[in-house]
Amino acid sequence: MYMPDLTPYSCDLPKPFPSVLAVGWLTKVKQFQTGKCPEDVLEKLNGLILRKPVNQMRGTHRCDICWQDEIRLNISRHTVLLGAAEVWVPDGSRRVTFAAPNLIVHYITQHAYLPPEPFIEAIRAFVEESTWDGQLYYEKLSREAYG
Repeated sequence: MYMPDLTPYSCDLPKPFPSVLAVGWLTKVKQFQTGKCPEDVLEKLNGLILRKPVNQMRGTHRCDICWQDEIRLNISRHTVLLGAAEVWVPDGSRRVTFAAPNLIVHYITQHAYLPPEPFIEAIRAFVEESTWDGQLYYEKLSREAYG
């Protein structure tokens, strides 16, 4: 599913969540920003993908750029199947939350995708030991929007 960076998140929703911005929902037919993602951001993103998945699915989504299936990420002796969940991160003020497919690490490492600076700043600022939970926040927004 394609969503332009920093637009309201609308993945499988009747209407978007205006306080949640999409990052890393790429496709081969749309250009995306490329460059070198800072290593500290990638490392922290890997940890968030391992410990704080959002919208865990039963199946997987293949990479829309190289069509690779069953992409696995090995983190700290754990294997995570990419394309089966999302990662949500609040910005420092918690006025906005960023939502990315967990495939974002594949896009960064294999396709040189460079996420937008506000997302990078949010990853750097996020305290992994925080009690903030993206899944609970997603469920709260869903209840408020759809009852």
